[in-house]
Amino acid sequence: MSLFDGMSDILTGVHGAPVTHIDGADVETTIQAIFREEPDEAPDDRGNDVLTLRPYLAVARDIAAGFVTGPEAGDRIALSNIRQFRLLAAQSGGSPASDGLVYFDLEEII
Repeated sequence: MSLFDGMSDILTGVHGAPVTHIDGADVETTIQAIFREEPDEAPDDRGNDVLTLRPYLAVARDIAAGFVTGPEAGDRIALSNIRQFRLLAAQSGGSPASDGLVYFDLEEII
């Protein structure tokens, strides 16, 4: 047991909201997660840097264990405003807690 056990529930409860996880078989599950879009610079077709928004999702490790990532994997996240995102890659948040946060890079499905 770690001093940090239980913190992900507090963080996602305070800073998160319900989102829908849709697996490759189209089974929908509502989870509590933190969705954010951070400003990021990326080159445009002329090589000029432009400001874009990079979406990511933070989920408790025990919930994230069942997620399948990758552009062809099929797992998606749906927000309450009907926007949908594909799960691309996962990174541990670095917490020693068994339920620490896992961060997923997302790609919006248009």
